[in-house]
Amino acid sequence: MVVFLAAWMVVVLAGCGGPGQSLPAEDPSAVVKQFYGYIADASVQGGSLPLREAHKLVSTQSRVDEARFVDIVKKYPPGFRVDIVETKVEKEAKRATVTIAYQMPSLFGNGYTVNDTLFLVVDAGTNTWKVDFTGESDTQDAGAMKKQAL
Repeated sequence: MVVFLAAWMVVVLAGCGGPGQSLPAEDPSAVVKQFYGYIADASVQGGSLPLREAHKLVSTQSRVDEARFVDIVKKYPPGFRVDIVETKVEKEAKRATVTIAYQMPSLFGNGYTVNDTLFLVVDAGTNTWKVDFTGESDTQDAGAMKKQAL
């Protein structure tokens, strides 16, 4: 009976969705806008302060230190900005998928538009959305990757 009661309590408490269980109040697309806003500010104003702020929005599971992050985003084209195309929140997985569009320069003229997917995950400690900069939470090709490894 004690085991049954303990199991029932675990199920009830897990399903209650207490303060640590809820999703962040901020919309994931707002975090993406802020993230790329810092990167755009750095390309216009120079300096690394905006890039440090952008790095604070990166998930720890991305395992990219600040110096490496700065090296990567400094290679973005000047005036780089993104438009939010679509946002999907997966409540059970505590992750969001934000589709962005941005312009890339071309040697042949006006450039072209690129659509890309950015993943966000919930940081359990702060209950905030964090950018999965390296795509660690992308499980779409997990089966294909396992097959290639065999």
